[in-house]
Amino acid sequence: MLTAGKQDFKLVGYLNSIEDIIINMSGEAYIKLTTISDLPESIDINDFYGSINVYVSKFKTISLYDNIYDEDDVRVQHIWDELSSLLIEVTPDVKADKNRPNKYWWWGDRVRVQKMNESFQPNKDTKMIAIPVFSKDNSATGIETVTDFEDAIRSKKLLGKLTADWSRDKYDIPTAIIWKEDDFNLTVYTGIDQQIYTNYGIIYVLEAQKGKKISITEENKSWFNAQYQFDDVVYIPIDVAFGEYLSKAVFLDDEKTTDSLVMYDNTATNTMLSEKSMVTKVTDKMDSNRNTSESNDHSERSKELEFLLQFRENTKQKGLYYSDSDLVNFHISMKTDGMVILSGLSGTGKSKLVTEYATALKANIRFVPVRPFWADDSDLLGYADTVNNIYRPGDSGLIDTLIDAQDNDKSLFIVVFDEMNLARVEHYFSQFLSVLEMDSGDRMLTLYNQQLESRLYNSEKYPSNIRISDNVLFVGTVNTDESTYQFSDKVLDRSNVMTLKMIPFGSIDETVGSLVERSKREVIKASDFQKMKKVNTEAKLTSDEKNMLWEIHKALNNVDANIGIGWRIVRQIDKYLMNIPDDIDSYTREEAFDMQIIQRVLTKVRGSEDQMRSLVGKDTAEGKHEPGKLENILDQYSDSSPFEGSRQVIARKSKELNLYGFTV
Repeated sequence: MLTAGKQDFKLVGYLNSIEDIIINMSGEAYIKLTTISDLPESIDINDFYGSINVYVSKFKTISLYDNIYDEDDVRVQHIWDELSSLLIEVTPDVKADKNRPNKYWWWGDRVRVQKMNESFQPNKDTKMIAIPVFSKDNSATGIETVTDFEDAIRSKKLLGKLTADWSRDKYDIPTAIIWKEDDFNLTVYTGIDQQIYTNYGIIYVLEAQKGKKISITEENKSWFNAQYQFDDVVYIPIDVAFGEYLSKAVFLDDEKTTDSLVMYDNTATNTMLSEKSMVTKVTDKMDSNRNTSESNDHSERSKELEFLLQFRENTKQKGLYYSDSDLVNFHISMKTDGMVILSGLSGTGKSKLVTEYATALKANIRFVPVRPFWADDSDLLGYADTVNNIYRPGDSGLIDTLIDAQDNDKSLFIVVFDEMNLARVEHYFSQFLSVLEMDSGDRMLTLYNQQLESRLYNSEKYPSNIRISDNVLFVGTVNTDESTYQFSDKVLDRSNVMTLKMIPFGSIDETVGSLVERSKREVIKASDFQKMKKVNTEAKLTSDEKNMLWEIHKALNNVDANIGIGWRIVRQIDKYLMNIPDDIDSYTREEAFDMQIIQRVLTKVRGSEDQMRSLVGKDTAEGKHEPGKLENILDQYSDSSPFEGSRQVIARKSKELNLYGFTV
């Protein structure tokens, strides 16, 4: 039965006409979506009025900027130019009509888009079918190959979990399902008779003697040119699916498909029994595989390695060249609570590095260009206009992204504050600095006083508080020149500050894998990011290393009572070390610890010559270098690391004191 609120299914459509772009009396723009995928069988289209309306502010993944101060015709034309070539996927958000019972309005939420192929020209008669996709990423325990998958179908066993929204109603049976070996090797199954949703995943039962399959390979270009995949659901025009492919599917072997089907009663008792038996089967499988846990751990490690290889190839394909250590360092830093700040010369590809990381993760990304005039957090977040009883969000689109992340906590979101030191970070970023200090489960951003919610007519869209879970990652990019501000210790305490290395121009290898080879490589989805986070206690800080950090803290604190190493930094260094990928030989724990000293500690070494000279040492008239307190401490603890990078940074800071009389 249909109920108000966000639904458990998705639809795709497109913007059919410029006349389908509306600007309401409040100045908000929305579109009327022409849907081309069918509603689930359990939903009656006659319950709804008109088409799905989608606010333009919901289009976060393409950073669509709609300037409310432009003339309406200018805004409409700009929106049309941006959206008319996109296939649009939405989750319907149903609103009940208070004046008519059992009638509803619906709006589009959790919006995502893909560029339509030039050969795809949809119209109102176009129909696309939605096909669930299973692979090693989302399959049940023990399903690793297409043979395992077919055995599970025949035995009416759990197939796996869909991360995408999919109707759980038993009548909403898909036209087909897919086993995905890799991006260019699919097996499509038709003839599905039953859909059984449990708390542990989904079961699809093929109809007796009617279950069919067909293999789709890279030679079947018309299929891949026509399909659009969002998470683990493929949308494909019905004329392509059946006209060229599914009509040619062959039967599965008869002796294994003629078994009597297991029927499930819809009563609560029988549902509980069926789920209980499911748990027993899974538990038995886990018990039988207990001795192979080591090989399963290796599989997870290999998945992270495959992701890093994909990340590296993505950057090379775009003509971006970074050292392997920078790529691994950035990935580990992203897995550690806090913020990652990318520093370096203009043009070194800081923003593009984050973009390619998000692409490899299949994550949503929002760029927030920082403005020099930002003076407090209202410039970034917006403010409550109590005169007109409306909340006015900042024009960066950040708030809409955070609300979307809150509503869609299974997806990963990366927020990039571009050139974040053009304004004073402590001013416009003050609330976020407090939020980053909290544990991921307790992070709450306050937009305005909760007592104002009843007065603001758009408070349903913009509530007073937004929860920021661990599916939101924060990155900042900074340039170091005379036009920017320096970071305070309050910012540095919450950040991994990375300086990207320049690769010698003559050493760049232009060779990258072919497109097919890259596409076949297993790509890590956003849902796997949390699985990459590890707690490798063997790599944690030792007692000697904690003593070293304490010695450095005392040295810093002696020259300036306002600087030092707090417990937060110690905990985050510890977490960083425990998140080093197990099978990356090119980035050792020694290098990682050295990198953390650079990123978390030496960023605080800045000030005048009178303050810092004793810490960084000096060069004598004979050209010899006399080490300071920091290098002496590193020497005492050289068993942990040679600290080559840290020594280079300290030497550079010593030269800055010689040249300028201060270091930054």
